[in-house]
Amino acid sequence: MSTKNLFTRDPWPHQSDGVEQTIDAISNGTDSVCLTAPTGAGKTLMAIALTRYGTHGARKVLYLVNRLLLCEQTQRVFRDNGIRAGVIAASMKHLENADEAVQIAMTQTILARQRADQSYWVDADLLLVDEIHQQSSGESADLINEYKSRGAKVVGVTATPLGVSNTCDELIVAGRTRDLQGDGILCRARWHAPSELDTRKLVGKKADLSLAEDDARRTWGPLKGNDRIRTQIVGNMMEHYKRLHPAQIHTLAFAPGVKESVWAANYCRSMGIRSLHVDGDNFLVDGKLYDRKKDPKLFEESMEAWREGHISIIWNRFVMREGVDFPEIRCIILATPIGSYRSFLQMVGRGLRTHPGKEDCLVIDHGGNWWRHGTVNCNVDWEGVFDYEDPDILSKNRITEYRETGEPMGIACPRCGMVHKDRKRFTVCQYCGLELTLLKPSRTILQADGKLDEVTVEPITKWKIRQEPGDIEMWEGLYHNGAKKGFSFAQIYQQFWLKKARQIGTVAKPAYWHSYHLPRDLPLMPKNPHDWWRKMSSVDRSELY
Repeated sequence: MSTKNLFTRDPWPHQSDGVEQTIDAISNGTDSVCLTAPTGAGKTLMAIALTRYGTHGARKVLYLVNRLLLCEQTQRVFRDNGIRAGVIAASMKHLENADEAVQIAMTQTILARQRADQSYWVDADLLLVDEIHQQSSGESADLINEYKSRGAKVVGVTATPLGVSNTCDELIVAGRTRDLQGDGILCRARWHAPSELDTRKLVGKKADLSLAEDDARRTWGPLKGNDRIRTQIVGNMMEHYKRLHPAQIHTLAFAPGVKESVWAANYCRSMGIRSLHVDGDNFLVDGKLYDRKKDPKLFEESMEAWREGHISIIWNRFVMREGVDFPEIRCIILATPIGSYRSFLQMVGRGLRTHPGKEDCLVIDHGGNWWRHGTVNCNVDWEGVFDYEDPDILSKNRITEYRETGEPMGIACPRCGMVHKDRKRFTVCQYCGLELTLLKPSRTILQADGKLDEVTVEPITKWKIRQEPGDIEMWEGLYHNGAKKGFSFAQIYQQFWLKKARQIGTVAKPAYWHSYHLPRDLPLMPKNPHDWWRKMSSVDRSELY
């Protein structure tokens, strides 16, 4: 069967290449593949082509998803593309049909049925895993690897292939963001962000437990005692929204938590901006909360009203982060800091799909996430980080580079708001032509539950880097000790700084202000910057200076 014949419509070159490379890999002995392409690059069409390939010769295909919204969307898309499929989901029993060669299943449903009956199994020759970065740990990873051990070929699909190497043996990159933007397949993100370089220190007063989620903890740090970390944001949401996006339509907004998303929808409504809140179980429209399962028709009508411009904003926490296809999105509001680089790319990527009359996607970044993660208008070196489990490794490397060099990570154009990642002292905005100069960090206004608080935010501190006699011997000692105890290079690097501070001062009163960091190219230091975040014992000596 020709690869092109697997598609239900003419594919873009990167889609055809991605499917062809995937089929070649699993046909030539590779047990599992991770197929990656940017959000909006048409991974669903590639998944349909792979499904049609999988059913050739009366073989069975299982398509795993981990969210009900994705299950509903996949079933609808498969149906519209002529693929008959049974559905395995607790809330969609009316669509179950075990006789179909293609099964779309909620991972949670299969795991729950296996716990109730250990003999339960869904046969498959080809296992397709949607958003595999969310399913490569715990019971989900065990399930995927069990399919591999039983002889099934596995293809995971994701826009962010970080932390998936424990389930996928090979990475196939079908297109990159900057290249697809140049081809007109994706649009650019136009960014507005606060001028501070590091907003991770925006810590406020006590807050409720709805903010204590893993993603927030990675940004704000662990909870201590009875204190609760409160996510606050830079700038008044509605003031910026009305000024920067006067059309006030086709907007997707991310809140710090589900409760905050409900509050934000009501807040917008009080400001005369009709909004919709969506979470895994409920939706709120026009001030009333509904159950999505009991009122599916009203939910679809509300979504259609958003598409038609009668509802301005969809508020959510995570449910719209992945898998949903809304090319109409013209504006994204990030009313929260985002700790995970994967989540950052997934959220902003919702707006990169092209649509008639749409030139770019405006991102209003109240959480200062650009300073932490960078721009999405770039090609990511996925091959270089595929084997690393840390989902935030690219952001860590980026901040470390700033601490070493002190060079700015970007400046925002005061005329059009586009943030530029540029190393020069002076530059010209590539969008509006304005000459730019670097600005000093300024005081910002934080919005928390509608109340404005003024704070001062510290920028990222540049390291003092130098080398003195005896430092190499000290580093060697720390290296051997750290390798035995399972530390990473980054941890030992900080231990050196602390040890120096205690030598210069005392153990009781370390002289932090006189301490310094070593250059990062000394003996027994990793050559690859990604390896700084790995355990020292896992990096071969041949990979060190």
